[in-house]
Amino acid sequence: MEEYKDYEECNVFIRRQPDNTKEGDIIPLKYLRGIHWGTVTGGVHSHLGNYYLMGYISEEVMRKTNIACTGEHKNYDRGIKVCIIRAHTEPDVVKYLYRCYGPSPEKGERAGVLSCPKRIIEILNDAPNHTMTRDELRRQLLQYGIKIDTICKNLNKMSLDGRILLDGSSYSRYQKVMLPSAYESLDKA
Repeated sequence: MEEYKDYEECNVFIRRQPDNTKEGDIIPLKYLRGIHWGTVTGGVHSHLGNYYLMGYISEEVMRKTNIACTGEHKNYDRGIKVCIIRAHTEPDVVKYLYRCYGPSPEKGERAGVLSCPKRIIEILNDAPNHTMTRDELRRQLLQYGIKIDTICKNLNKMSLDGRILLDGSSYSRYQKVMLPSAYESLDKA
């Protein structure tokens, strides 16, 4: 793997919001300040389901890119917050960033945000009889900014390892999702 000796040689692909495919640009890494792992975007302050490497660019750099910023917040003291998009950044540069800033924290474990599986358990613990429909659970999880594919993947994984029980078709929004204790109490009734 090629070693980058200074920031002059590294370019990264950035966006204001990671899912906004209408914007994005490649800039030299040296123009980014305050690089950190985060789950809240700049501008509209969207809460993301995953951690992204983020940093700040100056207004001057922003104007040279196709990064959209309305200037509505008028707080350029730190700069304009952007996300580094790994999928559009050279793999060697991504590896370099991971060496500098560490791997992505376990989703949600920093900053007091619960991971998807922990949030599922928390919601089911608070539900009547520790049971709810897949649709009800999904609606609550979406309010925490957890993406639908993350929810599906975690429900399936948690079902396979026995942390939750699923009753009915996974294609039905009426599928019952429950904690094992709820199933045991149904058996006793």
